Amino acid sequence: MRRRNLLPGWILTGTAAVLLIVLPLWLADAFIGAVFAPPAVRPVSGMIDLSSALNNASTRSAPTVAPDFDRQHHGYLNTELVAHGFVRGRVVTVNGLVFRWPHPNPSGYDNVVAAGQALTLSVPLMGATLGVLGAADGGLATGNGMIKYSDGSTQTFTLVQSDWTLSGGAAVVSTMDRVAARVACGAAPACAVPRAYIFYQGIALKRTSSISSIILPRTSSSERLHVFALSVGRAINGSNPPVPAPAPPRGQWWGINLSGAEFGDHAEPGVYGLDYTFPTRQEVGYFSHKGLRTLRIPVRWERLQDGLKGPLDPANLTRLDGLVAAAAANGAKVIIDVHNYGRYVRNGTSYLVGSPQVPQAALVDLWSKLAAHYAGRPGVFGYDLMNEPSAPTWPQDAQAVIDGIRRVDRTSQIIVEGDVVGQPPNFVVTDPAARLLYSIHEYFDRISNGFYGAGASYDAGAVYPTIGVDRAQNVVAWLRAHHARAFYGEYGVPKTDPRWLTVLNLFLRYLSAHSNVIAGGTYWSAGPRWGGYSLSVEPSGLGRAAPTDAIQMQVLRHYPTTAR
Repeated sequence: MRRRNLLPGWILTGTAAVLLIVLPLWLADAFIGAVFAPPAVRPVSGMIDLSSALNNASTRSAPTVAPDFDRQHHGYLNTELVAHGFVRGRVVTVNGLVFRWPHPNPSGYDNVVAAGQALTLSVPLMGATLGVLGAADGGLATGNGMIKYSDGSTQTFTLVQSDWTLSGGAAVVSTMDRVAARVACGAAPACAVPRAYIFYQGIALKRTSSISSIILPRTSSSERLHVFALSVGRAINGSNPPVPAPAPPRGQWWGINLSGAEFGDHAEPGVYGLDYTFPTRQEVGYFSHKGLRTLRIPVRWERLQDGLKGPLDPANLTRLDGLVAAAAANGAKVIIDVHNYGRYVRNGTSYLVGSPQVPQAALVDLWSKLAAHYAGRPGVFGYDLMNEPSAPTWPQDAQAVIDGIRRVDRTSQIIVEGDVVGQPPNFVVTDPAARLLYSIHEYFDRISNGFYGAGASYDAGAVYPTIGVDRAQNVVAWLRAHHARAFYGEYGVPKTDPRWLTVLNLFLRYLSAHSNVIAGGTYWSAGPRWGGYSLSVEPSGLGRAAPTDAIQMQVLRHYPTTAR
């Protein structure tokens, strides 16, 4: 192109074949730079390459490469995956996002067992949702990962995956997952469960910067997260599936544990007022006024009966009578809970129920005497036979106690606990009066033990809002299958992080929506001796005109007793 000056400071650009344009020199340079400079790289939606991180075989990719998705040499049938559109090396669309289904590498690996791997993106991606296709083995798995953005910011996310066979058909799909495919599983030998699943989870992204890298979660050695494919884009149905809005709670007993009589478990039976105490009538009145009119009273066996098959302790029985009377006066009811973990302590040694030292007949004797004493009293809801029993003979012991109680009391509820926290019992018992409730204890830390200590914070524990719902779904499924009902005797959250309140609220909403199998529950816990215990809902200033509620009461007050 020839260039000829027309006037000082002006140029003529173009050719004989184009329109002549007259521009100042400085503006011409800017114009030419804008027109002819290479285009800027713009963030786009797209798929994330996992090929460098593949470390597990989910299918048989060659005669010599067998699947081992679950560490038992089982995996998916590739022919089934193909029939559902999951073809090796091809794209598949799930919930509006486009994924590339992995092709096995030379080692036969086609998925990533998440272990904190860092995935650096060669092309920046931006979108509303990070989509994940995967499944867990070993049970429901959770873990925290991190998204790093081009602007230097980061985002922590929680990945939740249901077990690939739903634990052999015993579990249900997590509220955080959608089923992307239901296929057959198999290997040599054939998979014992005929159905396996691929799940989709969506993670909401910030939309002001592109993703530069992703750090996958680290999961436990028992429950593992597997990732098949990742994609960034705009999902059809948002990030995560919504929790269905339940119907208003009907006919359920909601309340509180009132602790004190189980304290001082080193003392047998201990000194009242020093080693232990009983809840007060003020506490009964306070929580009853809040609508929490179901009061579980934990008390140690040794304080009810100081000596196997002996008489009931008159002083502590009088204290318990006072609580029952106070409950009745406030329109509430009491659950008497023998808080002994399937044991009885004598001379500093703890003996299991069912052992020669503490025979089954001793527990039958205790409960027969208590039931005869409390039968027909308006302030009594029922009897929690043993808190978190661990005795190997517990199913037989529980049945014997039920039979003993029904010889003297046909109307009170009987509550039977299993030996695994957070799960229904692995046995069934029968009640001739058909007033039996199985008890579940549920806490929302990683191992459901309720300590919420170091390493068990909301973030460190890979907690997510519907973790309680996911766990409760499996209980509800078990109850329906066994035509049974349950009572959640313990559940609680720390007051240290407001996100725990969301977990608690969603959990109780779910239970309230299933009143056909869930009779209610009692929060853990209140009582005068808890001090700074993070789960405690003991009000401050009890006895004053306006005591201060614990923060957890913001949720609990919405779940009052509605049964009569």
